[in-house]
Amino acid sequence: MGKIVFYNELDTSQEVATLETKPINIKSGKSVQESTYGSVETQRINITEGFTIFCYKVFVHSNCFYRTDVSDSRNVHIVLSDNGKEGKLFRPNDIMIDNSGFVMFYNQHSLLEYKLPENEELNWIEIIIDDPLQLRRSLKKNSYLDGFFYSKHPMEMSTSIDECLQVEYNQIKELVQDFENQQILLKSKGFSLLNEVLLSLERQKADMGKYSQYDIQKIFTVKSLLLEDLANPPSLEFLADNSGMSISKLNRLFKVVFGKPPYSFYSDYRMEEAYRLLRMGRNTVSEVGYKLGYSNLSKFSAAFKKHHNLLPRNIKGMTSQ
Repeated sequence: MGKIVFYNELDTSQEVATLETKPINIKSGKSVQESTYGSVETQRINITEGFTIFCYKVFVHSNCFYRTDVSDSRNVHIVLSDNGKEGKLFRPNDIMIDNSGFVMFYNQHSLLEYKLPENEELNWIEIIIDDPLQLRRSLKKNSYLDGFFYSKHPMEMSTSIDECLQVEYNQIKELVQDFENQQILLKSKGFSLLNEVLLSLERQKADMGKYSQYDIQKIFTVKSLLLEDLANPPSLEFLADNSGMSISKLNRLFKVVFGKPPYSFYSDYRMEEAYRLLRMGRNTVSEVGYKLGYSNLSKFSAAFKKHHNLLPRNIKGMTSQ
């Protein structure tokens, strides 16, 4: 669970308003909250003990994030969204695999932020499982997903929605529209959705099962090292030495976990950071380019346009040079 946090355009740490996503009505599990900044509808579906689905419909017309809460509970969250390119959810600190929709797994040690676009309706579903045995019964023994429950460190992973999962996802969304009359069917479809999510993950991440949980956690360390200094990326040799892997294994496993090789991930992340810095309005295009390791402004502008399909100087809120 989390909340919609509206922030000052020039300082994302300064909250100006919030909307809670926790359902107000305990009996129906439904909540509708509105403010001058936007609105959020939440529907809670209790599938069984330790297994809950939350459906969200959000519309905002001001800068905001959806921020999750962090607790000591040992649980796993699975977020599904099919919002298109212009209405997608994304985390400023990570890169989604594509723009057609995604599935994200994360454990409760992770504090996640999804930046929500203005004046667009967004829908997403969040599955929360707080009983590890509930998930283990659906997976083969020693699945890498055990790490999401048993790791003492933040772990997140995302993959794309495939056609089979899209069908289950759409059915849940349709049934929620008539929640009062469809509760029994919703519970049945909840299990189907979870099963399809896990099957989808197995299909798309089959290679991950070849690696130990130790190696997978090392890849998260590699990611942190890769993004530590966006102006001076470390060499593959350095990353390999610090992970105890060969370069080929490092490249292969990094792509399995994050959907792309290390330097493609780094390049995309750097462009997302450039966008964030420009939107804050505290730096000129030249200053942002320099901070991110570009000594040539034209090369920075070209890379930015290729990634975002617009020039840096066209970003709303940008400081004049």
